[in-house]
Amino acid sequence: MPEQAVRFDAAGEDYVGPLALGATFTILLWARVAADRDTYSTIFGLDNNVGTLGACTMQTIFDGTALNMTAQGGTDQSIHTMAVGTWYCYAVTRTAQSGPTALRVHWGTAPDALTLVEVAATGGWGAAGYSQLRLGESAWSGEWLDGDLAFVKIYTRPLDESEIETELSQYAPGVTTDLHAAYSFWDGPSNADLSGNGRDLAGGSGAATDAGPVGIPYLWSTTETHPSPRAGAPVVGVSVRAGAPERAPSVAAGTPFNPFLYPQGA
Repeated sequence: MPEQAVRFDAAGEDYVGPLALGATFTILLWARVAADRDTYSTIFGLDNNVGTLGACTMQTIFDGTALNMTAQGGTDQSIHTMAVGTWYCYAVTRTAQSGPTALRVHWGTAPDALTLVEVAATGGWGAAGYSQLRLGESAWSGEWLDGDLAFVKIYTRPLDESEIETELSQYAPGVTTDLHAAYSFWDGPSNADLSGNGRDLAGGSGAATDAGPVGIPYLWSTTETHPSPRAGAPVVGVSVRAGAPERAPSVAAGTPFNPFLYPQGA
């Protein structure tokens, strides 16, 4: 398969990485529950490496499929129910440290058909900032994801809706301004931060490669009219891999190296 993801299916396969997030940010990714564990299962979490103090997560709660924004000292806030085996794209934006609608969660099965849910930044979601990212597990431990993640991107500002659609439509960041960290998982498990900011992940031992969301390329051609696939439209974006078609982006002499144009394993 040309599109890839990292697959977790046991405890201890998760990733942990360094962050320096403040009051506002956007986190984008694709996620899939492959098997219902009938318990808390974490897509991602944020904390300050002091146990569960101030920790927050995007995770399913006790039934294994009801996705919530949860936090130490906060209230579980419902987003939607995940269907087992279905890929979903998410953009979690914090527009302020606190407030009844400070957390904006865009979600859907396609980047151009997203639902917006606005919830309060309570408990850990109202922390002044975060120094640690967790993928596939929470600070409480034992809440690991039996499923997949693909192309996690983190920005230090709220992205607008057009930017969110673009970023959820391709593995490589189209917007690089205020890019904080990027983990593509294009070739499966990887610890590398492709943003150039040196925020490599630790962990991932035992994680495997899996097929990613269908129809999402590494990088859309700059000649495309629409940045994301439309219903019924052929997939014509360009992915840059070994043996990829002729429309790979050209690089002019003297142009600085851009790691997003040449993914790991290409």
